[in-house]
Amino acid sequence: SFGHHTSTGRSFSHISKSYRHRHLGIRRNSSGLVDNQSDNSSVAHVGTIGWQAPEVLRIRNKNVHRRRGQSADLTDSFGQNDRDDSEQYRLTRAVDIFSLGCIFFATVIPGQHPFGEPVERQQNILNGNRDLTALDRVPELQDLVAKMTNPVPLERPTAADLANHPFFWSSTTVLNFIQ
Repeated sequence: SFGHHTSTGRSFSHISKSYRHRHLGIRRNSSGLVDNQSDNSSVAHVGTIGWQAPEVLRIRNKNVHRRRGQSADLTDSFGQNDRDDSEQYRLTRAVDIFSLGCIFFATVIPGQHPFGEPVERQQNILNGNRDLTALDRVPELQDLVAKMTNPVPLERPTAADLANHPFFWSSTTVLNFIQ
């Protein structure tokens, strides 16, 4: 299926990496993390507005306030404050998993987004306010998207975890599991 190949396929990894480097100017170090730049300026350009993980939005907000000479004392609904140590802002592949979860939702429910309308979407992402009720009829997909769009990066699944999620199981695997 498209979703399985997209979330687990090696070609997606190469396309994604190539796209990030060529179009977004993101530099990653040998461990795959965004290079720790003094101003995190490239982070402001990671992804498309409304589809970015909350940790990307927090960095972007911090950079906007810093450029304006304002205090970057921003606390989201999870109590994560933007004044904390820069280690909090290391981006991992979890940002890609978050965006892919939003894409899965929008692919199945065209014209909708798990975090609402464009006007409120970024604030909803920061506050973890998502609505997955449109996926009630496909509980495996609802569970998958919920895990992928978890506001806590370390709690999101890896690509390998996605490959083993029940949503991607064959009918034979499902039958074997039930028996």
